[in-house]
Amino acid sequence: MNTLVSKEYKIAVLGSSNVGKSSLCLQFARNQFPENYEPDVPDYYRKHITLDGENTIVHIIDTAGQEKDIIEFISQAHGYLVVFDITRSNSLIEAEYYYQLIRKTKNCLEIPLVLVGNKLDSNNFRQVSQENAQKIANQWKCKFYEVSAKNKINLDLVFIEGARLIRQEITRTRSGEIACCRCCVM
Repeated sequence: MNTLVSKEYKIAVLGSSNVGKSSLCLQFARNQFPENYEPDVPDYYRKHITLDGENTIVHIIDTAGQEKDIIEFISQAHGYLVVFDITRSNSLIEAEYYYQLIRKTKNCLEIPLVLVGNKLDSNNFRQVSQENAQKIANQWKCKFYEVSAKNKINLDLVFIEGARLIRQEITRTRSGEIACCRCCVM
């Protein structure tokens, strides 16, 4: 007997070029890690997960650095992974742009968002300290995790946490608490 899926959530993966957005999406959704992958178009993925015992579908929007459509991708999504590369300090600075764009586009008081430091497998070349990234996450009032798309370290965790945050936001909205005012869930 098939168990019906009870929830579906859309997560947009945003960040500067070459931080590993597509690698995160491909490895999570399809168990594939492309060694030399240069995406030039956005892509969409789907994955069935169990979220705290509940069957859930996560729809993933891989923005692939498509600036011209970024507002549309943000509008479509319920939650966000903002990704930076721990080996490039400027990528964390650039992540602020995506955070501000999400806030402006969604006009939300609270955003279901996870700050993701990718390329933990290249820790020897680290330019962004965990402490510095955690400070940014605290300012943004979001979760922060370091991951390796290549080695699948914390990979499932960030997508599941993103879905969990979306569910919490929906619960707050439905219970009448002040929450995100422009999100809708399928």
